[in-house]
Amino acid sequence: MVCNPPERKQFGSLLLVDGHTLVAEGTAKLLESRFSRIWIASTAARFQELVSQVRPTLVIADLYLPGASCIALMEGTLQQEGAPAFIFLPAEAGPDTVTHAIAAGAKGFLHRRCSSQELFRAIDCIMDGCTYVAASFLASQAEAEAAAPKRRQAMLTAKQLQVLEHVALGMRAQDVAQKLHLSTRTVESHKRAIMRQLNVGNSLEMVRVAREDGILT
Repeated sequence: MVCNPPERKQFGSLLLVDGHTLVAEGTAKLLESRFSRIWIASTAARFQELVSQVRPTLVIADLYLPGASCIALMEGTLQQEGAPAFIFLPAEAGPDTVTHAIAAGAKGFLHRRCSSQELFRAIDCIMDGCTYVAASFLASQAEAEAAAPKRRQAMLTAKQLQVLEHVALGMRAQDVAQKLHLSTRTVESHKRAIMRQLNVGNSLEMVRVAREDGILT
């Protein structure tokens, strides 16, 4: 059963951006009492045309249109004066995508399976100048951040872990090479690979981050 929204003030125009027209039409029907006019764009060209012509108050978008990223389209639109607020309403999205969208300027991020009441709350929040991210995405993001050290450890080879352990003991590359029966050049290559994985620029930072992440005990 679809819940009707409570009586609230009506906003300006809404632009729904979705390659699945049937989905967009259903969303339009749900929100028709909340906006003075609702438009639908199913291609990037139509999106750009409508943004320019009707200057919507709010855009609710999927992540992709045929051949186009809606986050990229948003970034271009937000450079314009009087740009609309953006909510993303995808079927699926990983934590990195949510972070990217919000960092790029999105004001809302909800799952397409959200309830009508949550969508109404998000719209009210965003139109009041706030940012709204669904709790399910926040939980996924927290889980991903907690799992990141384990992922980084899994991406290191057994030999790289050995090199890291010996460097953490204060050993020079030449000494590590002798201990592990490798060339100094190979040890340095392993160190550079580890630093790339840990996103650091020197050996001290490499050891510090490895300890903080639990890669080194």
